[in-house]
Amino acid sequence: MVSSRDEVLGAFDAFDAALDAILDLDYDLMSPAERVRLESRLERSLRRAPAVEHRLIAEVTSHPTGKREATAAAQAQGLLGAEHVAGHGYRCAT
Repeated sequence: MVSSRDEVLGAFDAFDAALDAILDLDYDLMSPAERVRLESRLERSLRRAPAVEHRLIAEVTSHPTGKREATAAAQAQGLLGAEHVAGHGYRCAT
């Protein structure tokens, strides 16, 4: 899939706006169970974020290797976190 420059910048603008909105929320009216579910959703999103970083870095430096591509794909699905790839030559977002 080829994305236009406007699509890429628009998606990042939307991401920034969504994160700002989430940061501004008050969670006092949420039940403990709802808070746990939200934290799980947040964790999954945070695990996916490095996949974007890996793709950007790979495209800047060279075409991704098979291993880096597989790692990025697994992170995009929320299956791997930074602790899974630490020490394997990958720079992870913190």
